[in-house]
Amino acid sequence: MKNTFNQINSKKDDLYYKIMIIGSKYVGKTQILKRFYNEEFDEKYKPTFGMDFRVRKYFFENLTTTVQLIEVSGKNFPPKELLKDYVLEADCFLCVYDVTKRDSVNELNNIISDYQSIIGSDNKDQCWYFIGNKCDILERECSNNPADIFGYTPLGTIGFIEVSAKENKFIDNMFNNALFQIKNKKRKINDNQINISGKQPTVKTRIDNKQTNVITENKTHCFIF
Repeated sequence: MKNTFNQINSKKDDLYYKIMIIGSKYVGKTQILKRFYNEEFDEKYKPTFGMDFRVRKYFFENLTTTVQLIEVSGKNFPPKELLKDYVLEADCFLCVYDVTKRDSVNELNNIISDYQSIIGSDNKDQCWYFIGNKCDILERECSNNPADIFGYTPLGTIGFIEVSAKENKFIDNMFNNALFQIKNKKRKINDNQINISGKQPTVKTRIDNKQTNVITENKTHCFIF
């Protein structure tokens, strides 16, 4: 089975997606990434300075999908000039807030507004996925109904989910579902482009053998929960 998959996959280009993880300080963006990559959790808060880059590969729908994850600091926020290129090239934004702190939602909305001002009105291809962290804590200030939390959601929103980095709840589900929804959205955009122009659009691909921090998953598919 593994050899058959590799033979099929070797004939195809790798898909490459960029995902930015955004949110205010103390919401647990770094801990979510640690759980996702190494199944680790650190009780001590260590702020991210600027941006942190990680790469992971998936085997999904007979294609190797390389995902670059870019965590943006909520405390030491990079200047817009530095962020601009990354924001414009991002395929998806994972918008993290703390379900125990309503202020984290307000700060997240401000961050999203800043990003939308960078993106402008022309680019509608990006996906927005909202993640409420620390759902293991009973005392909370945010409803589990996203309609009660956000006054509006950006165009291209693909979902809401609550997770717990501390207890490792729904972390894999979140990333797997995000990847599935991103690919779905891109597929629909490509189909629309074909219908309008009659031409096959260029698929975003990248093969990069120089990455040294790629973690290859030994899975031949992603589960959607």
